[in-house]
Amino acid sequence: MMKKLFLLLSIILFCSTHFFAYDGVMAGEKDLKIIKTEHFDIIYPERGKDCAAIIAANCEAFYTELSELYGLDYDFRLPVSISTTYQGMNAYFSPAPFNHIVLFANQPETSMDVFTNEYLWIFKHELTHAFNYNLKNKFWHNLSAVLGDSYTGGLFANTPFIYEGLAVRTESLSGEGRANDEETLQLIRQAKIEGVFPNFAQVQGAMDAFPGLTASYVFGGYFWQWLTEKYGNEKFTEYIKGCNNLKSIFYARYFKKVFGITFADAWNNFYDEITVPQVTANPADNDFCDYLLNEHNISRYTALCSSDQGIYYYDPYKSGVFSYEKQAQVIDDDTLFNMSVSSDGRYLVTEGYDYSTRVLRTIIRIYDLQENSSVVFEDYGVSDGTVVKNENGYFVVYFKYEGENGPRNGSIVIAPLRTDAAGTVSDTFSQELQTVQLPLGFGNNVFSICDGGDGRAYFLYKNGLKDYICSLGIDCAGGELKAELRVEIDFDGQTSIKRRLNGISVRNGKIIFSYTDKDTLMRFGIAERDDTVAGDDEVNREVVAGNDDEVCCYKIKLMSQDLSGGVYCPTLFPNENSLAYIGKFYRGNQVFKLALNQMECEETKVKASSARFSCIQYPGESEDHVRYEIENPAKINPDLTVLEGSRDVTAADLIRKGTFVPVSLVTGKTPDEKNNSLLDSAMILGLTYVSASPWTYPLYMISGGYGLLDNNFGGMFLMNGSTDTNAFNYSITAQAEGDFEGFKNAFGELDCSSSLPIGGLFNFTMSGNASLYYGRLNLIPVEESGDIDDDSGATSGDDDETSVPVNPTLLEGGEPGFLPTIYASAGFTNLHSNNSGTYENAGFKLQLQYIRQPKFENIGLYGSVTIPRILPVRDDTNWMTYNLPLTFESSLFTNEDYFLQAGVSLLLFSTNIQYAAIKFPYLYFNRLAVSASYTAKIGVDNEKTKSWAVIQAKDYLDYLKNQKCIYNDEIALNLSFKLTPNIGGLAQSNFAVTLVSSFMFRPCPAEKQSRFDFKVGSSVALF
Repeated sequence: MMKKLFLLLSIILFCSTHFFAYDGVMAGEKDLKIIKTEHFDIIYPERGKDCAAIIAANCEAFYTELSELYGLDYDFRLPVSISTTYQGMNAYFSPAPFNHIVLFANQPETSMDVFTNEYLWIFKHELTHAFNYNLKNKFWHNLSAVLGDSYTGGLFANTPFIYEGLAVRTESLSGEGRANDEETLQLIRQAKIEGVFPNFAQVQGAMDAFPGLTASYVFGGYFWQWLTEKYGNEKFTEYIKGCNNLKSIFYARYFKKVFGITFADAWNNFYDEITVPQVTANPADNDFCDYLLNEHNISRYTALCSSDQGIYYYDPYKSGVFSYEKQAQVIDDDTLFNMSVSSDGRYLVTEGYDYSTRVLRTIIRIYDLQENSSVVFEDYGVSDGTVVKNENGYFVVYFKYEGENGPRNGSIVIAPLRTDAAGTVSDTFSQELQTVQLPLGFGNNVFSICDGGDGRAYFLYKNGLKDYICSLGIDCAGGELKAELRVEIDFDGQTSIKRRLNGISVRNGKIIFSYTDKDTLMRFGIAERDDTVAGDDEVNREVVAGNDDEVCCYKIKLMSQDLSGGVYCPTLFPNENSLAYIGKFYRGNQVFKLALNQMECEETKVKASSARFSCIQYPGESEDHVRYEIENPAKINPDLTVLEGSRDVTAADLIRKGTFVPVSLVTGKTPDEKNNSLLDSAMILGLTYVSASPWTYPLYMISGGYGLLDNNFGGMFLMNGSTDTNAFNYSITAQAEGDFEGFKNAFGELDCSSSLPIGGLFNFTMSGNASLYYGRLNLIPVEESGDIDDDSGATSGDDDETSVPVNPTLLEGGEPGFLPTIYASAGFTNLHSNNSGTYENAGFKLQLQYIRQPKFENIGLYGSVTIPRILPVRDDTNWMTYNLPLTFESSLFTNEDYFLQAGVSLLLFSTNIQYAAIKFPYLYFNRLAVSASYTAKIGVDNEKTKSWAVIQAKDYLDYLKNQKCIYNDEIALNLSFKLTPNIGGLAQSNFAVTLVSSFMFRPCPAEKQSRFDFKVGSSVALF
């Protein structure tokens, strides 16, 4: 029987693997192919061939380099999956259930644009993780060879501070990368400036308040780079290998054994050598700077722009864009992360996320602030964007990084904005003027597109590590839409700017931008065109191929002093005398206002440069296909010949090796007729095998086990799948159970859920659980002796305990022996963060629920309302909560034991701790909270709620009116303490443990309940 079951499960696994091959981050991909190298299996869609070619051409060289750097003792093989549907450039490595890397081949964020070739260096970052977990001695190598890649000491010793810091350090060895980037160093410098520099134990990864896990990357990367420079790579490698092979699970104690100095002392030396400018911690302490907003509390302001109408800023924790001049919210949107406004202030353009698709994608949305309307431009693979106004009308300009040859073969798109008779913007383009696309060379990036107010769009163009500020002219002469690109400013070699430019904005011919120089915080610069030097050959500049009749030069003012928090997203006020900007601090962001005439600035001029956009045709391309590139591009186009020999992916390619777990995860099922449920019994003795697709989902598990207490044995197959978003998640379980008398029962379960956004304000949610039990019905012990009513089917004997078989005729909803249960819900919610505090949530949730049990079936309602605070006060630092956040919830006809339940919970006080002690850094203390709650339940006197009671709602209201109901209630006072293991892979807030002690008083207790009660419990958050 078990052999047949195992064969059946194997067939299901093999077939379902290919059927669900495009799950997770690969949803939407087509034509998967695989190319094998000596140590890598690179799986990619046809659209991702450019990225695959780059990885395939360089992966073995990286493997050799890292092998020599870290002293790899045993080779390993690694699948690398490339997804082009996930819109954003990132990647991850996981050793579970086997070693694999997943790379998202799309447009990087500006903070990640610190490499000549992002594909290569992000891949190297993840490959460093793979090496970190595979620096195994003979014991761990042999163990993982038998049981699976997941058996590595690194999971028990390497905290995020170690493995993420190690990867940042490695990606930066060539001089590129985040450990060599002044903007990334901002977080460390800011912590020292503000006097809140964490100890090494605090940045291991368990922090669940801002900056959270980011601290592990930044502090870890800089610390390990500093340590290597001090003690050499040999000592560093000895430490990493020792941690990985569990020479000590206490990373801090082992540190002293290797380096001869305590971790705490090394950290203090690291702190001492961090150079920071001599500035006040609060920039508003300067005469020339002040808060722009009335709220001085730390928030998360992430975007800022201006027009002739004033300043607009975005606060994601208030889910909207606000007008500074109007002191009002102008749009509701909790998905955007970038925005721009037309120079006249009419059109606001946002770049945000679309969570309704299977894989996260970016969208461009245009808001007409005059007509109070909006529209989404349905295009794929887009970023940034603005609306430009000139004498020919309004035009949408955005960057489309998804070109005809796949990601990173992008174009600048220009489309006439179409409006209807009422002036409302439409998502269809003008019929008279067609959309124009200007293809750019492979891997070039465009950021911060904005309306210059002079009929041109301006943007930041990145080619390798070189930065340019460019412009785009739009012309409709002769009824044909034309566009012209030109380089306005080439900073390379002309100023003291160290490569790193940030967002730009343009007002009345003035280009405002952020920049960093060596050992500085982020500063601002203002460039203004200077035509007084026209005719000087030394500053002559060609702007577009075939057009050399324009001469220009720019005068530039560069801020020559630092401000705490740096200057991000700078933009001019309409009067041009002041500058608005975002300052980034250790625990959040704030918006400030600078008086320009009081700032210290250096003036310079950018002279002529040979840099220009040229029309380039590559070999093999059609004559009508050209790309607009800067001459001598820094990035090399991928050589696709390395993909020769690739083939289509088969199901066998997707069933990888997995991990064996020497315990069973099978749970036996026993029907409990009395409580209308199934009783679970663990079968711990056994073996479990876990596998997955090379991009993590779907995940498969086969388990078999034996239960000592009841002599049962069984097997189980489980498959979990998920879209990248919350659009659809599912879990399928199939299980069979037997004993020494033969087949006992079978059990199947389906879980699924979905959450789809509606209009940016609400989410439509659905969830369902259906299970079916079939088999030989067990005996339920009854704790009494004596004769039993014959109708019950009881058997009496000499023992004190009588066994009663469950009567199948009492089980509703199917043939005798079947136990079906169904739980389903559908509803709406707009629950969202109202500000940056942990408990500052607001909104409602409303659900219609369907319950189907063997003896109970009904439709019920559930609703809740959350208020972020009752008292009109708050702690400006977001470190404490004492303004009484409240949640009220109620349910009707959702339970068999009572038909109405209502309750209210109130947070009385909470405080962040966010601390781990240096002398014992293996526990991280997150938060302490005190809360109170009141719950009331109303049931029918002397009976349970009937099936389909919702139809008899009037009768139940009569029960209430005539006092034929039972009322039970409970008042609870709770003290909760959240902490996280600060060691190994558990050093993440995802694995936090919450200890709760509750004192309960019941004015109207239920039967057999005491009035007073005290409970101590705990809960573990697992993702």
